[in-house]
Amino acid sequence: MAAADDAREERLRNELAAARTLDALRRIAGDARTMLSEATSYVLEEMPAAHLEQEQAQRQARDLSQARVQIEQLETEAAEDRATAKASLAQASGMLDDERRKAELLRGDLAEAKLANAALMKRTAAAEQERPDA
Repeated sequence: MAAADDAREERLRNELAAARTLDALRRIAGDARTMLSEATSYVLEEMPAAHLEQEQAQRQARDLSQARVQIEQLETEAAEDRATAKASLAQASGMLDDERRKAELLRGDLAEAKLANAALMKRTAAAEQERPDA
């Protein structure tokens, strides 16, 4: 009977070890299912969001690049407009200086004409006084 008891005891130990192994495998399988579920959720939920964020960042980078190009174009146009305005201002200033010189010459001519007119009026008055019939 001792051999039968030993065999039975060995069988019970083996069954207990098998039950423990089966329980451990079930826990591992449950953990694996949880991890797979979490990974699937991440792939289905987080990855598209990350992809959308990446697309949005790329769009913003593209928009920023286009804005920089437009700014450079506007700066170039502004520089050209400033150069044109400076040239126009220089031309207008030159014309104004010419007109000022002409006006000064005309003032001088007018002053001379007034002096000549005054002298002529003086001579005319003197000539009229010298006339005997006046």
